[in-house]
Amino acid sequence: MSRFVVCALVLLAGCGGSSSGRASADSAAAGGVIAADRGELDRCALFTADEIAAAIGPHDGGSSSLSNEWGTQSCRWTATRAQNVEGYPDGWHEAIEVAAFDAGVAPLLRQQVSGDPVTGFVAGARYDVSYGNLWFDCAHGRLCVVKARTASGDHREQIAMQLARLLDSRLP
Repeated sequence: MSRFVVCALVLLAGCGGSSSGRASADSAAAGGVIAADRGELDRCALFTADEIAAAIGPHDGGSSSLSNEWGTQSCRWTATRAQNVEGYPDGWHEAIEVAAFDAGVAPLLRQQVSGDPVTGFVAGARYDVSYGNLWFDCAHGRLCVVKARTASGDHREQIAMQLARLLDSRLP
């Protein structure tokens, strides 16, 4: 399924992302994942600044926008420090993107799920080593994915799994 089609499906489903585009550093710890004014899931509030920093270092604070891989159904945190890693373009930045698709679009997006089965996590979870994506079924019929876009593949799956466990425990 193309990125355009995915974004169109996300828009048609009535995206439930953060319109502000920025997360409070302590929102996740305080349980503020539902935007009070709209009753929608604030995906950027699912993690603390420290949790994302542990994965990619200093970062931008998170953004939910149409430029994300999964549009406003996701939040992307981008490292503020560029990586100078052989094989990557100059100025390449690590990132974490987390999507929690609403139940209405989840069946359509399941076609995008790829990877090998993951043991020791929720049934049906799959990890795609090529893209750093960990897909799993999450609360209220949602489909979730954690994308760990890191220069080193050594800890990519571990980072994705750690954040997926946190996400699974925090979704209302």
